[in-house]
Amino acid sequence: MKKLLFIAAVFAATVPAFAGGFVTNTNQSVSFLRMPAQEAVISVDGAYFNPAGLTFLDEGLHIGGNWQAAFQKRYSTTTFAAFAMGARNGGKTEKEFVGNTAAPVIPSIDLAYVSGRWAFSGHVGVIGGGGSAEYNDGLGTFEGMIAAQAAQAIPLGITNYDADIYLKGTSFYVGTQINAAYKVTDYLSLALGLRNIIALNNYDGYLHDIKMNGAVAAADMDLDVMQSAMGFAPILGVDFKYGKWNVAARYEFAAKLNFKNDTKTNTTGMAA
Repeated sequence: MKKLLFIAAVFAATVPAFAGGFVTNTNQSVSFLRMPAQEAVISVDGAYFNPAGLTFLDEGLHIGGNWQAAFQKRYSTTTFAAFAMGARNGGKTEKEFVGNTAAPVIPSIDLAYVSGRWAFSGHVGVIGGGGSAEYNDGLGTFEGMIAAQAAQAIPLGITNYDADIYLKGTSFYVGTQINAAYKVTDYLSLALGLRNIIALNNYDGYLHDIKMNGAVAAADMDLDVMQSAMGFAPILGVDFKYGKWNVAARYEFAAKLNFKNDTKTNTTGMAA
């Protein structure tokens, strides 16, 4: 039972580290891929990057939309002497764990309406996460705990271990932003905005068929949990434009997110 709870504790403690949602996605438009310095842009994309600069657009309604796709592989190499006991490791002490990251649709929409000295704008986009990371062989931390237990049992005649390990983490942080900007002078504009953040994370993983010397050594453990949260972030902006010169700044306040767990399956042995 101690061995089982030890492995379960590591499983439960490690999974939250792979949410990935706390990293802000600043590439809210395709233009960002060509030039990352978008904070002083004078275009409809400014609904996210530079809301204060929208007062310098032509009067009327401006609409912009973007659709991006991202695919990536993540490699994690772990070296552990006990990995040599793994039935699938060929006696090697170093093992590479590969994660497939997929975000086929990363959309964003920008709207701006300019009238006189006022500009009202809105932005909807994925500001964090945006896809999933799937590890078909789990992670080194997971297998390392099983390998450690096998190594400790060598005096009892254990020579190898095996397990079916899997982890998939999905994260989406959707931001809906509204702004109001006012041109104080012909050269200076100020903006005030508010972003609503809806965060959704899902963790789906398991440790199945844990075996020592080919015999079942522990029960299966599964975890399927959805986390959700909502928060708000005030935004301040300023833009100074004179001739061909333009200087802008945007400050976003921190948003507090209190996550709630909706646990569909949890047989890890941990109440949380």
